[in-house]
Amino acid sequence: MKMKPILLFVVSFFIVNNCMSQLIEQHRWKHRVILLFAGDAQNKTLQKQLKLFGENTSGMNDRELVVYRIFEEQGKKPGNKELTAGEVRQLRDRYEAPAQGFTFLLIGKDGTVKLRENELVAIERLFGLIDSMPMRKAEMRRKEEGG
Repeated sequence: MKMKPILLFVVSFFIVNNCMSQLIEQHRWKHRVILLFAGDAQNKTLQKQLKLFGENTSGMNDRELVVYRIFEEQGKKPGNKELTAGEVRQLRDRYEAPAQGFTFLLIGKDGTVKLRENELVAIERLFGLIDSMPMRKAEMRRKEEGG
């Protein structure tokens, strides 16, 4: 009977898909997620982008940003934790990111893609975009009101 292998495949697909969605979904309504895709960690645009983030940690933290670095077959989660090869493949597939070059994605707290670029994103542009979002405006108002 050929039904068992097909059923096993379907169940495995849903389990893997669920694990993948949890990777990004765990940030929903808590963090804005930046996905940086590059062929490897030495990609010059990636290095420049990370340098900009490092020079603006206060602004990054204030906007509740977390950064994932995804390379051809490996990557890093926030906190410098390793991504599995499966997580890397699924992130690339889900966000249609090529294995080479550089791709920058900003995922809003609502889980939708807010910005997609294939070049360095200036910190002013990133922060300006985030600060123009209704959810961010509400966060800033609450902060001003002391809550």
